[in-house]
Amino acid sequence: MRRRILFVDDEPRVLHGLRRMLFSMREEWELAFATCAEEALEKLAEQPFDAIVSDVVMPHIDGIELLSMVAARFPGVIRIALSGHSERSRIPNAAVVTHQFLAKPCDPDELKRRLGAAFALRALLGSESLRTATTKLGSLPSLPQLYQRIVALVNAEHFALEQVGELVAQDLGTCAKVLQLVNSSFFGLRRSIADPVQAVVYLGVEAVKALALFTGVFTSLEADFGGLSADALWTHSARVAQLAAKIVQLEEAGARIREEAFLGGLLHDAGQLLLARAQPRVYAALVAEANGQLGGAALREAELRAFGATHDRVGAYLFGLWSLPDASVQAIAWHHDPSCAEGGVMLSLVAAHVADVLVHQAESTSSDALDADFLRACRGDRRLGDWRAAAEGIVEVSP
Repeated sequence: MRRRILFVDDEPRVLHGLRRMLFSMREEWELAFATCAEEALEKLAEQPFDAIVSDVVMPHIDGIELLSMVAARFPGVIRIALSGHSERSRIPNAAVVTHQFLAKPCDPDELKRRLGAAFALRALLGSESLRTATTKLGSLPSLPQLYQRIVALVNAEHFALEQVGELVAQDLGTCAKVLQLVNSSFFGLRRSIADPVQAVVYLGVEAVKALALFTGVFTSLEADFGGLSADALWTHSARVAQLAAKIVQLEEAGARIREEAFLGGLLHDAGQLLLARAQPRVYAALVAEANGQLGGAALREAELRAFGATHDRVGAYLFGLWSLPDASVQAIAWHHDPSCAEGGVMLSLVAAHVADVLVHQAESTSSDALDADFLRACRGDRRLGDWRAAAEGIVEVSP
């Protein structure tokens, strides 16, 4: 079935250019075009669309207002904003209604990649009702502003790690997590670090970006929510992230893969919060039914019955929309059942699966076992002893 995409821009020449650039996708995508917000809303009301791509600056009703209306009236539609350099200051205001931003002029290959990835990840969810629920802003958080600011700074022509540290220092939640992680036993520092700028320099930009995402997604979880404990979620997620990165390090892979594994490990259970936020009472009952084993198969089976999808798939859907690295999204999506992963298996998935199971076992929070067939296929069974020793060392002291 072809995906239906609506493009909105008040300049007809821009729409003509998009039509020409995307002609090669005609077998997979059905394209529609509108020159104003009113026309776009009429088209959306007439027939269903999978995605809308709108310019930010338009007369009468601008792109941000339009996407706000789409979020309210058609929550299942993926919303992408096109913005020029001069409109970048408006991005923080648009973040609550926009899944992704693309720069103008729009690169057709980037647009194809973004939309293609978003559509592929939607297939992870088997329930149309859950797809709709997770795209409502009440249950699907927007891309955290601090994360956006860090990315914008890093993408600038000149930047220093100290500048990232100064941004982190302005956000109390992320600052606390950065300092907590850098002073954990995992890093084995001889002295404690109290300066967030020093912590950022030590951890590196990618780890700090991951922590900004984590804090932004989990910001509504102050104590207990839908049967979930904020402290328990943070402790487990941080341990899994550290162990996943350690496994990659033990396998002597590069820094980029280590960063992707850390990010996937840190965010692997974020889907639990998304489901709990959507229906806290229902999720609390599911946690109770699973005897509090948040990493066990019993909880995932209960999630599937109640929502039509499990937290790993829901989390992958969110972070895929946010264009996180494919390796990290794969790790989030399949960390419970890596044998089911489609396409080539990446080391970050191996690390996330092993780290999650070993940390749960060390914490006595799940009785799930490692996927033995998967580990044999990727020859991970030969390295299991070293990985288990690393897990025991990390779990000895909470991060």
